[in-house]
Parts: sequence; structure tokens; C-alpha cells
Amino acid sequence: GSKFIEEKLGPNTYQISPGAFFQVTTAGAEILYNVVADRVKEVSSDPSDILMFDVCCGTGTIGLHCLAEGVVGRVVGIDISEPAIEDALANAKRNGFGDDESEAKTRFVASRAELVMGRELRRINNLKSNVGPPKSIVAVVDPARDGLHPDVIKAIRSTKEIKRLVYVSCNPTGSLVKDTVILCGPETKKYRGLPFKPTRAQPVDMFPLTPHCEMVMTFDR
Repeated sequence: GSKFIEEKLGPNTYQISPGAFFQVTTAGAEILYNVVADRVKEVSSDPSDILMFDVCCGTGTIGLHCLAEGVVGRVVGIDISEPAIEDALANAKRNGFGDDESEAKTRFVASRAELVMGRELRRINNLKSNVGPPKSIVAVVDPARDGLHPDVIKAIRSTKEIKRLVYVSCNPTGSLVKDTVILCGPETKKYRGLPFKPTRAQPVDMFPLTPHCEMVMTFDR
């Protein structure tokens, strides 16, 4: 039999391996991803100017959705799950966002975000491309219920080029609150870089008739 299942979400079709994460309610996920896309496109009137770091990217759904909606020029997806990244690479190619190195719209990396964000940014800035380096950088994070690892927050805060952070949380009264305190706290020896400010919050009811919801929180600096 097949080694994966397929799901259509918005304009894209995704393959999902047994070990990879995918939202259980595709209709709700499309609404959620449209909210994220709306927050991302506010950064620049020219989508080709925008580089999106898709942290905890899973099978690449958020980044590829934003590309399909035409709100970003490039996506760098990062996740520690190698099966998920393999799916993300296949999904990028399947939906027309893979291949040519010099003009690549996507790059997916199996690693801890804090280890590769700086390297990937330098790589893109040095890439020989007609598009040139990005003028605006947005980070989108979609962590598990425990929230972001402190080292990921450290990496995001210290990457001064990131002016907007879009945080998708499945635990808005728990880990989102904890992470917000660190993201928006004063600069310390551990957390360097200017603090963010929460500027917008949008709940999305992904799980009708349950007490759970997703929260899309926007931070700027």
C-alpha cells in the first residue's frame, strides 16, 4: 500500500507520512492559515520582498499555503522531524514550489531552528539570484502544546532582521502566555535583541463543541 495519505487544503495537496503532524480539521486549518497569510502580507506591498521562516513547519503546510496565496517570495521551513521535512520537500515539488537552486522559493531543513536560522539567512543573502536578498523577514511559529524551546526564542530575538513574528498556538492560556513574557521582556544576557510587542490576537475555533481553540498572535518590533 501507500506509505502516506494525501489531503487537500486550500489550493495545495499534501502528502502526510505516519510520523508527521497535520491538522485534523482541514476546513478549520484553511481558515487558520488564511489568518496567518493575512498577517504576513501586511509586512510589505511586494510579496517578493518577504522571506518567511516557517519554524516547526511540519509537512510545510503554512509556508506553502502562504506561497500559494502569493503573500511571500520565499520560505525557509525548519523542523526537527526528518519524516516531516521529507514530506515538506515532496509537497513543495508537488505544488510547484521546489527545484532550481538559484531561484528557489522553498528550502526545508531538518534541524533545531536555533542551530540553522542564522546560517540560512546568510545563505539567502549570498544567493546569486535575480530577486536579490529579502527586504522583509517574518517568522511564523507553530509549536506543540509545550510552546517554543527557550533556545528558539533566543534565536528569534537575536535575529534583528525579524521584525514580525506570527505565533500559532494550540495552548493560548498556557505556553503562549509563558512565551509572550519572554518574547516581550527586556533584553537580558540570555535573551538579547529588542523585545517584541503583541499587536494583534485572533482566535480560530478549530475544534467545534470543545473547549479548545487556536490563537494567532502577532508580535512586532
